[in-house]
Amino acid sequence: MQFDDLKTFGVTYNKFTRDDLEFLYRQVDLIRNNFGSAVPANEELIGHIDHEYFLPEQCRQQLETLVLPMVGAYLQEYPTYNRAKLSVLSDGAPIFLRDAWVNFQKKYEYNPVHDHGGCFSFVLWLNIPYTREDEDAMSFTQKLHKNALTSNGKFEFFYNDTLGGIYSHKLPVDPSYEGMILLFPSTMKHCVYPFYTSDDYRISVSGNFYLNTGSGQSA
Repeated sequence: MQFDDLKTFGVTYNKFTRDDLEFLYRQVDLIRNNFGSAVPANEELIGHIDHEYFLPEQCRQQLETLVLPMVGAYLQEYPTYNRAKLSVLSDGAPIFLRDAWVNFQKKYEYNPVHDHGGCFSFVLWLNIPYTREDEDAMSFTQKLHKNALTSNGKFEFFYNDTLGGIYSHKLPVDPSYEGMILLFPSTMKHCVYPFYTSDDYRISVSGNFYLNTGSGQSA
């Protein structure tokens, strides 16, 4: 597990094996083979993506077990986040994965700048159908200023420093990110850029961790 210290609270990464994620790949394959059998998530998400579906309860619970240790590691690494964000309850409250969904992103589709609810969010990449070399070689990217970085197919964060300056942090997502999970504070703005050089799906799973108040509602 590694941490990427930004000019604010950081983000954390972990790389899972195929065996770790086998339950997730099986579920995603079932959904991909019959989109009509899954519960659409489009109305609750901001993505400009046709195929977005909620994961069923059992799969969500398995995913929670897999990812929850990263939440604990994050709070150890950034204890001030716990005080700033999570200490709203006098007795504390367990953190749980309230919702999780899979995105089947096609060529040209994208996620605009947005944030999430809850206290932590994550993205887990399962399939990246393009290479950085192919995306960077697109004709229109060759016309960029020599110091500019192409955004094709990338994931980008936006955040403020302590003086109010706006920064961004781009991740050059490519096949090496398959099995990689990225966990971050849910209110950290981010976006997903379109890709152009493959007709296959870029498949990712995302979700939000909330505080369980014990009253049947999350905070």
